[in-house]
Amino acid sequence: MVRKEDLLKTLVDLRDEEFEDFKCLLKEERLEGYQTIKASQLQNAERRDTVDLMVQTYQLPGAVEATKKLLEKINRNDLLQSLSDSSSGPEVNFSDDLGTSENGGPSSCLTPPPPLLPPLSLLEVHEEQQAAKPRVCAGTKLKTCLVFLGILVFLVCCVFIPYGTVISLHHPSSYNETTTVGTTEGTTEGTTEGTTVAQLEETLSTKMKNQFEDELKRVQQYAVDVTLDPDTAHPKLILSADGKQVHHGDVKKNLPDNPERFTLYADVFGKQSFSSGRFYFEVQVKEKTDWDLGVARESIDRKGEIPLSPQYGFWTIWLRNGNEYKALDNPSVDLYLKSPLQKVGVFVDYEEGLVSFYDVDAAALIYSFTGCSFTEKLYPFLSPSFNYGGKNSVPLIICPVNQTA
Repeated sequence: MVRKEDLLKTLVDLRDEEFEDFKCLLKEERLEGYQTIKASQLQNAERRDTVDLMVQTYQLPGAVEATKKLLEKINRNDLLQSLSDSSSGPEVNFSDDLGTSENGGPSSCLTPPPPLLPPLSLLEVHEEQQAAKPRVCAGTKLKTCLVFLGILVFLVCCVFIPYGTVISLHHPSSYNETTTVGTTEGTTEGTTEGTTVAQLEETLSTKMKNQFEDELKRVQQYAVDVTLDPDTAHPKLILSADGKQVHHGDVKKNLPDNPERFTLYADVFGKQSFSSGRFYFEVQVKEKTDWDLGVARESIDRKGEIPLSPQYGFWTIWLRNGNEYKALDNPSVDLYLKSPLQKVGVFVDYEEGLVSFYDVDAAALIYSFTGCSFTEKLYPFLSPSFNYGGKNSVPLIICPVNQTA
């Protein structure tokens, strides 16, 4: 008989990425006669929490059944076998006349129960069904990368390659080898496919990098001189004399509570406002653990607790805990970057309703808010966040834009 502790031990034996795949599949799991587990309940659930949710939702037998199915989908047949072995329970001996229980007393049944099916037969029952059913989340990262690569290849072909052009990634002498991919055996197939993918990835990466470099040069032409407005700065913020730097000072200064000033969060506006055209500015963010950056409309609430989202007049990205980047769209979007940001470029096209963020050093687009509807003045918006005992004391710095030729 499988116990709740057996389920927990099974989940503990999963690697972290396997456990995330397990939870992702669990959101889609449908057991007849039971409700499904909501995605919001599983979002931050640890292993023990997940076991509790399964038992509460499916009861113990249903939780065992769901766990076995998901272990099969993520290819952890070793754990499936162990869990199935636990299901068989302790062996019971039967006498020829009267059965006896483990404690020596008479057993309540005279004939042994039918033998359990071996665990492999459970797999065979579902083999055809599972072979036809796509794995939704197992290997999520690899599949996501492959799908993304395929989309980029298609876009590059559409944008950069004239209609009717034939692409050849190999020298003509290797044509025969390339055309036999999928029909040869041994290492030829893997070598050819690997070479093709590597060359395609390199070509694609180069073209995309060149495209983003050209794009960054284009938006840098709209650079404007931005200085910070001390009349809007939170009382704990310290601005440099030239209005180009800001950091959190821990001590609240005695400043007039004018309508323009932020009083709840450590925010500050730029002095310059924009109600038409295009503008661009750059901010150095390196060595900080937390910050907010973007643009905001003039009429936002500067005194209350308002979420940073386009719905409330903010178009921003942020950093938290040193490595958690997010675009605060509606809904927010997690940003996965190759390396920590050092300098961020902010570009706005007022008439087009566009706000874009760039990694200046990598000449890469970070995120774009599109389809925005601007009807009033926009201001540069910065927050160095709290000091956190000196861990986040480095200032945000508005930098001069160095346009490359």
